[in-house]
Amino acid sequence: LLLKWWSERPRRRFLVFMLDSSKQIVGAGAIHCMNLLCAMTFAGGQEQSVGDECAWYWVNIMLDTTFGVLLCYWLLKVTEALFGYSSGNYGKGAETGINWEDNPDYQTWAWQIVVWCSIVALMKLSVVVAMYLWQPFWEKVSTSATHWIKDRQMRLVFVMIITPTIMNMFQFIVTDSFIKHKMNTKEDVSV
Repeated sequence: LLLKWWSERPRRRFLVFMLDSSKQIVGAGAIHCMNLLCAMTFAGGQEQSVGDECAWYWVNIMLDTTFGVLLCYWLLKVTEALFGYSSGNYGKGAETGINWEDNPDYQTWAWQIVVWCSIVALMKLSVVVAMYLWQPFWEKVSTSATHWIKDRQMRLVFVMIITPTIMNMFQFIVTDSFIKHKMNTKEDVSV
C-alpha cells in the first residue's frame, strides 16, 4: 500500500492515507478471525469430508479476495448512498472552513471504520452462505488447490503465508482504490 500511495498523483496526505489504511487493517483482522472460525467449522462439520482446515481456509481467502472485494465495493456504494457520506472524507460533513485533510474529524473516521467492519461482516456472511450452499463444489476446489502439496507443513505455509500474502496485496490495492476519498474538482482541489 505504501508503494501505491507513493505513486499516486495527486497523492493523499500521509495522515489521510494512514486513516484509509487503518480501515482495511481492522477489517482484515476481523476477516482473518472469521476465516479461521469458518475453516474449523467447515472442516469439522462433515465426517466424510476430505477438506481439512487448510483447504477450507484457502477457499475462504480466495473467495474473500475476489468475489468479496466486488461485494464490498457494492456494499460501500450502497452505504454511501444510504447514509450520505463519502468514504475517505474525514470532515465533519458541513462546510466548517477547516481543512479536513490537515485536521481530520476522528469521530467521522471511527464511524467509517464501524461501517467498513459491518460491510466486511456482511461480505463474509455472504461468502459463508455460498460455501455452505455449494459445499461439495468448494470442497473439491479447495482440496484440488491445496492437497497437491503432500507435506502438511509446506501446505500450511502455502495456505497461511503464500496465498494470503499474494491475494491480500491484490485485495488491499483494489480496495484502497475505492475506499479513499475521490477528489471533487469543485470543492477539494486547492491551488
